[in-house]
Amino acid sequence: MLFMKELGVSLVDRLTTFNWGIGYYLYVPKHEVNRVIDIGQKAGYELLEVGEVLKGERKVVFEPEGITLPPPGD
Repeated sequence: MLFMKELGVSLVDRLTTFNWGIGYYLYVPKHEVNRVIDIGQKAGYELLEVGEVLKGERKVVFEPEGITLPPPGD
């Protein structure tokens, strides 16, 4: 996503409009994260743990930059 930054696309737009370039998200129970990553990598995919789902107000918190985003459609 560096090229988008160089083009002047804001971080918020990179996070929302362009989904930060992640691709797909898999939501799995916390105790299965390492197993799912291992299976995906053995199948040739690059998998990362990028966050967690917590109880509470629906929002996305991008911690490195202190940005809080509302859920899509709000």
